[in-house]
Amino acid sequence: MKKLAFTLIELLVVIAIIAILAAILFPVFAQAKVAAKKTVDLSNMKQIGTATAIYLADSDDVFPTQSGVAPGYNIWYYNGFVPVPSGWWGDLKAAYEAVISNPGATGAYYAGAALYAGALGLPNNLIHPYSKSFDLQTIPGAEYLTKHFEQYGPYTDQRNTARARVGYSMNGLLSSYNATGVTNPSSVMLWWHGFGSQNYDGFTYTNPFLICPYGDRACVFDPSGPQVTAAGPQLATTCVNHDAQGSGPGNGQQSGIGVVTYGTTWAYGKQDNWVYADTHAKSHPTGTGDQRLDPFDVNCYDAQGHPNRKEGCNNAAVYDTQCHVPLFRPDYQP
Repeated sequence: MKKLAFTLIELLVVIAIIAILAAILFPVFAQAKVAAKKTVDLSNMKQIGTATAIYLADSDDVFPTQSGVAPGYNIWYYNGFVPVPSGWWGDLKAAYEAVISNPGATGAYYAGAALYAGALGLPNNLIHPYSKSFDLQTIPGAEYLTKHFEQYGPYTDQRNTARARVGYSMNGLLSSYNATGVTNPSSVMLWWHGFGSQNYDGFTYTNPFLICPYGDRACVFDPSGPQVTAAGPQLATTCVNHDAQGSGPGNGQQSGIGVVTYGTTWAYGKQDNWVYADTHAKSHPTGTGDQRLDPFDVNCYDAQGHPNRKEGCNNAAVYDTQCHVPLFRPDYQP
């Protein structure tokens, strides 16, 4: 009886068909995976927006603070990573209590006290009681980054509670702002991927942030700040950290955006998700040069969608003549 078997040519044909099918289907599977992550991310952001809305109901329609006042320095903490949740690093609380109870305490405790104060006022920590868990603040599929804790002072106890992995950031220009005063709530961004598509392990900060040098005054957006001579990317080196008490602008008259190594803003097929001030969540394209949808200079994007990794683009935000990124302003109208 003759045995049935595939010939070499038939085997090669089958292999070729499988290879063709794989070439067709693998991109489809990859797109489906990206779409699934995008859906989870939109769900996370919508829930964060809902948690913020509940917070507003309990705070007379006032948005969370961007941080707290650093004791010893008497300045609103900004542009620096603070713990999430606030109590996971126990020594910081001890430093904070030491400075509060004894304003003349050694300066060695000031850095730790500032971190803890910043964490107490951080939006990510303030809205947590109104959400299911800190897991909602983790961007799905994004990389994880850690910080070097030893730079913050002589503190060693890092065992109190679990650290949260955080990727979302509130728009700091809405810090302590009354929600009823937002000019166009459906166009002003409330929460976003504040550092691109990446999560920080146990730390974050509000980005963008108001610059508020006076800790004894409210840190709220003030549209009456001084004008500078030009607007655009060239202001990136001019509009940075004007926080000198007595010689610079007042609280909330200028703002900044973090100078860090950003993850890609092309989180989901050259798109990103935002929550707006009316708490609706929406996807939109990034890296297009449309400043209504993108705070960064389109000329600073690399091929992977990183907004500030090109040479000379360390601070790639596009500022207006009052040193604010326009689309974050509460009075912004597209």
